[in-house]
Amino acid sequence: MIYYKFWMVQNMQTHSVLLRIVALSVLLYSLWLFTSSMDELRQSESMADEKRSLLSQLQEENIRLQEKLAAIESGAGMEALARERLGLVMPDERVFYFTTGSAGEEQIYPAGEEKEWDWNQAQ
Repeated sequence: MIYYKFWMVQNMQTHSVLLRIVALSVLLYSLWLFTSSMDELRQSESMADEKRSLLSQLQEENIRLQEKLAAIESGAGMEALARERLGLVMPDERVFYFTTGSAGEEQIYPAGEEKEWDWNQAQ
């Protein structure tokens, strides 16, 4: 009988220790889950901020490109683009080419009066 009481007390202490270990394990696991979830949340928020920043930059660029397209589609914009990129001129305009001669002095030829260009000499 005494042995049974001793065994019961010892068994209760073992159960108490095991219960504490299990409770502590559950608490530590919950804490680990919480911290890992918080890390993922911070990473997601950081990524969302980067995406918002990229979105605002792209929206600004889109507005700038739309304004540029509207300017080009206008008559004056189209003319300016043709002059700058294609080198086109109006029929009543005169174009002058500035070249350097063999001695280094500049020579000016009106577009219709310039000398014939020798492509072999240019290379």
